[in-house]
Amino acid sequence: MIVAVLDTGVDPRHPDLAAMPLAGTWRTTFHDGRCVIEPAEGSDPAGHGTAVAGIIHALAPAAIILGVSVLRADHRQSRHEATRLGARFAMDRGARLLNCSFGVPGLAPTLPVYKEWTDEAFHRDCTVVAASSNVSPDHVEYPAFFAQVIGVTAGEESRCAMLESRPRHHVTLKAPGAGIRVPVPGGGHAHVTGSSFAAAHVTGLLARLLSRYPGLTPSMTREALEHHAASGDTPA
Repeated sequence: MIVAVLDTGVDPRHPDLAAMPLAGTWRTTFHDGRCVIEPAEGSDPAGHGTAVAGIIHALAPAAIILGVSVLRADHRQSRHEATRLGARFAMDRGARLLNCSFGVPGLAPTLPVYKEWTDEAFHRDCTVVAASSNVSPDHVEYPAFFAQVIGVTAGEESRCAMLESRPRHHVTLKAPGAGIRVPVPGGGHAHVTGSSFAAAHVTGLLARLLSRYPGLTPSMTREALEHHAASGDTPA
């Protein structure tokens, strides 16, 4: 099971990630006004993607992580293009899960780009998991608010396997997202809070689910998670 972490990068040199199966680390960059993919050599200046990968790896140790840096500081004006390229690159390399621990407002020039690649992922049987806004889970941000995406908000519970259901909301799942211990570049650890890390918990659980039932479609994975969350069971 290949899981793409579309984020700030992944540093696999951390001791916690030494046994993590890795499909490479890549980054989007711009040359002559054109967005391209190039090897990243395990770089993650912000540490955010490494933290996300650490959560996924802890929950799904056999999952193969594909790190794609799309959230670089120099991409702020063209982040939507970088994210689309990174998502397509990951899908072409066999990723069945795309973790997007970020959100953007629905601005007219960028919203169709996010809609395009999340629709493409859905039709290619790739499940997209995205973090909701940290302001409020009902504050509109994308891609979490797209119907074809599994949006996740953060709960106060830090136990790794606890999910809660949010019926009749756009963001339907709540997962652990408070005081989570994560690896950071350089070999250390930090305790972090936010929907970014809740989304990573859901992605880790889904990686385990899809490894056991690889024929599940994105709609079926959502239904399975929501059923387990509503019943209080833990996806095993």
